[in-house]
Amino acid sequence: MADIISTSVSGLRAFQTALATTAHNISNVGTEGYSRQVVELTARQPLGVGNLQIGQGVDLQNIQRIVDDFVTGNIRDFTSEVSRLDIFNDFSSRVENLIADDQGSLMPSLANFFNALNDLANDPSSNAPRVALLSAAEVLEQRVASLATEMQQLEQEVDERLSFEVNEVNAIATELGRINESISKLSTSVSQPSDLLDQREVLLKRLAEKISVTVVDQNDVILNVLVGTGQ
Repeated sequence: MADIISTSVSGLRAFQTALATTAHNISNVGTEGYSRQVVELTARQPLGVGNLQIGQGVDLQNIQRIVDDFVTGNIRDFTSEVSRLDIFNDFSSRVENLIADDQGSLMPSLANFFNALNDLANDPSSNAPRVALLSAAEVLEQRVASLATEMQQLEQEVDERLSFEVNEVNAIATELGRINESISKLSTSVSQPSDLLDQREVLLKRLAEKISVTVVDQNDVILNVLVGTGQ
């Protein structure tokens, strides 16, 4: 005969876990990257008594995180693209301001130089056009030198930013490797450490903000992460 007390206790334990999981969800409502978790229950194997099958309670099967891998992957891809375009827009706008600015670009200096050159060609014997041409040439030379300096400063800034971002990428990659190892150790055939999976996804999103990321699922537990065109 089925044990009524054991059956009742199984329900109490299962729903105690469900309440604890709900409390965990509420506690982490403000945690970055947290995915809601739900308890999956399964009925115990019934006890056969004659022609009857009498239930023996419930077992906790798994605690599952609610996540859509397709949406998560798209968010990661869009994050990479938006970050790339933001950086491109930032630096290209600054280059455009240097080159195309009405007052600070080469265009006014070039226009003045060629106007002075035309004036001299129209009146080659006059001294004033020569002086004006020399003055315009000097202004043009100074502007070219100034633009070259500003471009070099911009190039240096790009190099420094690249160096900083490479260090950031390496740090994130190291942390990803550590979490991957922990997930591998704690995962079983029926359950995975949901909180660590969330932490890994947060790191992947941060990595995607730095460089394009390709994620390959190795065995439903470990992720192979490729950045750019390499690993």
